[in-house]
Amino acid sequence: MKQKHLSYLPYSLLVIFLIIVLILTGCGGSSFQDAAVEEVPAVEEVVDVAEEVEEMAEEAMEEEASEAIENIDTDVAASGSEEEDGSPYDPSGSTKAEPARDAAEVALSEASDEVRIVEVEVERVVEVEGSSEAVSVAPPPDKEPPVDTTLTAGEIDDNEYWDDYLLYLRQYGGPEIIWVDVVERHTVTVLDGNGRPIVGEQIDLTVGDQLVARRHTHSNGQFMIFPNALNNLSESDQIVATLVSTGDTLTIQTGGNQRDWELSAPTYNTQTQAQLDILFLIDGTGSMADEIEQLRANMIAISEQISDLPSQPTIRYGLSVYRDQNDLIPSQSHDFVTDVNTFTNLLNRIEADGGGDYPEDLVLGLANALDNSWQVTNTVSLVFLIADAPPHLDYDYQYSYADNMQTAAAKGIKLYSIASSGLDEQGEYIFRQMSQFTGGRFIFLTYGEEGAGTTGTQTDVTVDPDNYTVGELDQLIVNIVEEELANFSDLPAN
Repeated sequence: MKQKHLSYLPYSLLVIFLIIVLILTGCGGSSFQDAAVEEVPAVEEVVDVAEEVEEMAEEAMEEEASEAIENIDTDVAASGSEEEDGSPYDPSGSTKAEPARDAAEVALSEASDEVRIVEVEVERVVEVEGSSEAVSVAPPPDKEPPVDTTLTAGEIDDNEYWDDYLLYLRQYGGPEIIWVDVVERHTVTVLDGNGRPIVGEQIDLTVGDQLVARRHTHSNGQFMIFPNALNNLSESDQIVATLVSTGDTLTIQTGGNQRDWELSAPTYNTQTQAQLDILFLIDGTGSMADEIEQLRANMIAISEQISDLPSQPTIRYGLSVYRDQNDLIPSQSHDFVTDVNTFTNLLNRIEADGGGDYPEDLVLGLANALDNSWQVTNTVSLVFLIADAPPHLDYDYQYSYADNMQTAAAKGIKLYSIASSGLDEQGEYIFRQMSQFTGGRFIFLTYGEEGAGTTGTQTDVTVDPDNYTVGELDQLIVNIVEEELANFSDLPAN
C-alpha cells in the first residue's frame, strides 16, 4: 500500500518544478511600458526575490510531498465556487468537478499558493514608478491578432417588445436574482420649443416635498420612471418631473392608464454639437481572451466609423476591466481619453487572466465604470459591457448591481450588455435587466454549427427569433452609436 502512495510523488515534484521554471521565466520576461523599462532601479532585488521563490518552492515541494505520502486517502474538495449541495463547480463546462483530488494535486495547490505570494512581490519590485497599473502587462510585441476577427451578434430591445419581456420576467425560474418591479413603466419625452429632444439634462422627480429619484435624458430626450421601484410611493401618488435647467415641470399620475408623457421646455437652448462618452466595461478573466483580442483588432475600425458619422461627434473613450476579488488585479478603471490610439494602447495592456469560479465581480467593475468622469450634461453616455458570467451576489458590498443600474439611470447612462458564449440563464436575466432599466439593449454573440467562436446565427439565450436580426458585432456597435447621435445630424454647427 505504501508503494502505491509513493507512485504519486514524481508527478507532484515534476509539476511543481515546471511551475518554478515558468515563474522564474516570467520574472525576467514580462514587458512593461517601453519608455519606463530602462528606468527600473530594482533589477538586483528581482534576482534576490526570484532566488527566494526557488528556495520557498523547494521547501514547499519537500513538505507537501511528505504530507501527500501520509495523507493520500484524505478527500479534498476542488477549489472554486460550490453548488448548494457543497460539491465544487467546474466553470469550464458548467458541470460538477470531481469531488476528490489525489494527494499530489493537494501538494501542488498549496505549494503554488506560497510561490504566488512571492511572485506578486516580484511584480511589485519591477513596477514602474508613478504608474498604478504597471502590472497590467501588454501582450508580446510579436503577438498576431486572430485570423478571423469577426464576431456575429444579435440584439433585443426589451423596452420595444415590452409584453414579451414581462412574460420573460414572469416565467424566469433560474438561480437567484434581485427583483426590481418594472411592470408599471412611464416614458417621458422632454422637448425644446422646436420639438427637438433635449439631451443629457437633469430631471428631478419629487413627491410632495421629497426628492424620490433623479434622471438624465437620453439622446432621444426620453427617460423612464418605474414607480414600483422607487421607495415610499403609494399606488396613486403624483410624481412631479422638473427639468432643472429651466424649471419646467410635468405632473405624472401613477397607477393610471396613461404611460407616455411629454415635458415641454420652450425656452431651452438646444446643444448643437454632439458629445459622446463611450465606455467599454470588460470581463478580463481568462475565458474572455478571444473576445478581448477581437475587440483590439476591431477598435480602430470602429472608432474611425464613429468619427465619420454625419453628426461629427466629440468623442471620449473610457475603459474599465474587472475580474474577481481573489485575482491578482481584480479591477482597473481608466478615465476617458479623446485619442483612439491612446485608448487602443490601454486595450493592448489587458491580460485575460484570473477567474476560477463562474461568477465574477461585475458589481465592483460596474461601480468603478459609473464613477468615471462622465460629462453627462448635453452628452450621449453609453456603456458596452462585454462578459460571459453573472455577478457575484454573495459579496458583502453596501450596494448591488440593482443599485448600479439605478445610478446609471440617474446619470442618463445607457447600458448595452453584450453576452459572450457561456453566459447562463442567471447572467442573461441580470444583463437584460440592467439594459432594460437604463434604456439600453441586450446584445448576445451568435455562432455557427461548430459552436462558440464561429460565425453564425445560433444562440442559447431566451429570445424570440422573430424579434432580432444577426450582424457583425463591430458594425452593430457603430449602428447603435449612429442611432444615438441621429438627433444631432441635422443641427446647425456652432
